[in-house]
Amino acid sequence: MKSEHVMQSYVWYGEQLFFVSTINRDSSACYGLAPRYAETMVWECDPKTRERYQSIFWMGDGPKDTLDVHFEACRALRQDGKIDDEDGEG
Repeated sequence: MKSEHVMQSYVWYGEQLFFVSTINRDSSACYGLAPRYAETMVWECDPKTRERYQSIFWMGDGPKDTLDVHFEACRALRQDGKIDDEDGEG
């Protein structure tokens, strides 16, 4: 099954722009995760072109359609301009 978009957000911290994306995707693991789960990724973006930089600096996942990780990433970026290790996997 194809990945499906759940939510996408742009978050500003001063002059720095971040792109946060959550999708539902299939798990490649045989055990542990549900067959589909929500994966959230964060990129730094160019503020003028909104082009994402290649380096992904944080990922998190949860049950299908969950937005908790997405909102927590947005909150941390808006508040601190970064995601601490205790906030995510970055």
